[in-house]
Amino acid sequence: MDDGRTIVAVKVFHEGSNQIYKSLKRECEIFSEIKHRNLLKIMGSSWSLSFKALGINVSAKGDVYSFGVMLLEMITRKKPTSSSFSEGLDLRKWVISSLPSNILDVVDTTLKQQASLGGDSAGSVERLKQCCIEVFNVALMCTEWKPQDRPSMSSVVQMLSNASKEVKFEAPNGKKKIASSSE
Repeated sequence: MDDGRTIVAVKVFHEGSNQIYKSLKRECEIFSEIKHRNLLKIMGSSWSLSFKALGINVSAKGDVYSFGVMLLEMITRKKPTSSSFSEGLDLRKWVISSLPSNILDVVDTTLKQQASLGGDSAGSVERLKQCCIEVFNVALMCTEWKPQDRPSMSSVVQMLSNASKEVKFEAPNGKKKIASSSE
């Protein structure tokens, strides 16, 4: 529905189990009898073996994209929908425009402050810069426009693990702030 207020939920089941259909039918019967302001009215249900959902095929690369966006959000503390982005600029393009020399301009100020508390201020900030470049590069690969150009999630894990081994922060008490899971 395109009135901006109506939300429609669609459940799609794979064929092969009569039990699924019975379960859905019972669920619809129960929900249609409940009257509550936080529940939507069920308008009806239908069954068709030839039903095709609108949109694109589900892909594991969609999760990789979402993970990449989350990485960008974590380091910049900006949402992709931030009002500070306009005229074709988005979170991804903003980060790309700062790589590599101005990368600290897009890094969250709290992260920069925490890095400078690491004792050797100049060294800590340089390690933060290197870490952010590594993570941003992974995030940008994950958010490639074409799903086939995105890495697999196992590759992403490996790249982030390698980055954590390369860039280590020391807390003032000598304990590691960032370390790989194998240490």
